[in-house]
Amino acid sequence: MSKKYNKQLIVHFLAVFSGKVGASGLGFIVSLIIARLLGPDKFGIFSFFLVWAQIGSCFVGDVFSDAFIRNYSACLNNNKKGTGTVLFNALLIRLFFGILLAMNGAFFSQSIALNIFKNSDYIDPIFFGCLASLAITLWTFCLSTLQASESFIKHGILSPIINLIRLVAIPILLKIGQFTLTNLILVFVGCYFICSVSTITALRKRFTNARFDYHEIKSQLHFSKWITISLVCLVLINFLSIPILGYFFGNHEVGIYAAGSNLLLIFEHITNTIITVQYPKILKLKGHRESIDFIRKSLILSCSIIIILLPVFYFIEPLILMIYGEQYIGSSLVFKVLFVGTLLTMLVQPLNLFFLANEKAHYWSSITMLSLFSWLLSSYYLVPLYAAIGAAIATLFARIVYLIASSVTLWNTFRHKNKLSIL
Repeated sequence: MSKKYNKQLIVHFLAVFSGKVGASGLGFIVSLIIARLLGPDKFGIFSFFLVWAQIGSCFVGDVFSDAFIRNYSACLNNNKKGTGTVLFNALLIRLFFGILLAMNGAFFSQSIALNIFKNSDYIDPIFFGCLASLAITLWTFCLSTLQASESFIKHGILSPIINLIRLVAIPILLKIGQFTLTNLILVFVGCYFICSVSTITALRKRFTNARFDYHEIKSQLHFSKWITISLVCLVLINFLSIPILGYFFGNHEVGIYAAGSNLLLIFEHITNTIITVQYPKILKLKGHRESIDFIRKSLILSCSIIIILLPVFYFIEPLILMIYGEQYIGSSLVFKVLFVGTLLTMLVQPLNLFFLANEKAHYWSSITMLSLFSWLLSSYYLVPLYAAIGAAIATLFARIVYLIASSVTLWNTFRHKNKLSIL
């Protein structure tokens, strides 16, 4: 790889990372203000809404992103022929599934809240969570478009916009005496819709010569089938703890766990940044030697970041007491346990993109299914006994399994060069 390529990789990483750090930093401030103003119980309800929205957006949007980026990059390498069609049909897929989920939320939110969770407080969070899923998937579509075209500077600039608007909205709601849980949820959903529509309008020139193409839709859906399994498994591992805690213990334990996990956002974005920058570049790699060189540089980058982040363990408890207050003291141990898992997966998560680039997504699916099984098994025993801490330990155990499974599969992949071997 040339020095120019290495420099470009660093510039793109910094651009995306700056945007994601800005987004997570603003998001953390928003989360902190809301947590302090609402208290653990109501913050638990708000977190339930956020998790419902994030899980839903995975089903109706995130699972299709890799196929879209792959097809869009292929068109770019073919003198930009067909990029408008790829873009248009990717948007249609998201709209179809997003609207379908929102309609289901409208019809079944009450039944789910009362019959499954036995808690009427969850009716609105479930309904608005499904609606927010549609809004989020439109926003991530915009960011995926910039990622696929390697417009990483614009990607970095746009990433913090949502949380900036939410941050500005909070003092406005306080000023006019309308700072309520429902209004906070409405602001969250509205921000995504407004920013999504505005950005898609700004990107309208990229839809030039766009047309409905059944074969393009079929191609994206076909490629996404294994990715769907993988992302759903990862999302369930990362977010299902909150609904489970809500089912067993109620809003307070949800608030404790959510406060600890929310602090991880900025660190999770480091891994997401590496993935965002590397995926289009991995698609361009040629030959075994380039792939090995890329893996080496990725591991050096990840290890360097992990070493820099290790001192966080020593400062987190006083930090939580300072920013959240004594009522959230239990969140410090939750954070420490989850943070270990985040550091471990930072090593291999970006490298699993090789499975997607080589059309071996079912290998990644096998890894994530094994991790989900380990999470379900450990959660079954740990959550009823240890509440929020048990949920954090179960998540850590699942990530350790993910690390081991990914490492073994990647080792077999590149030991045999062209022969990919599944676990």
